[in-house]
Amino acid sequence: MKTTHELQQEIGRLRDLLPGLVREQPGEAEEIIKFHIANLAAAAAPSDLRIVQAARAELLSLAEKARAH
Repeated sequence: MKTTHELQQEIGRLRDLLPGLVREQPGEAEEIIKFHIANLAAAAAPSDLRIVQAARAELLSLAEKARAH
């Protein structure tokens, strides 16, 4: 099980990788994000699932905006 700090670090890494991911694989970026977020949710404590859910919404929104530009 990942700690809250570890989850936040992983989410930060995904956030940093997002622009390149959207640029290099625009058609698959959302599915890749969903895959990684699902893995984080599986490794999170029940009390941290809100953090993961918020990150999912944020990252998917950012991916959609980046793809639109």
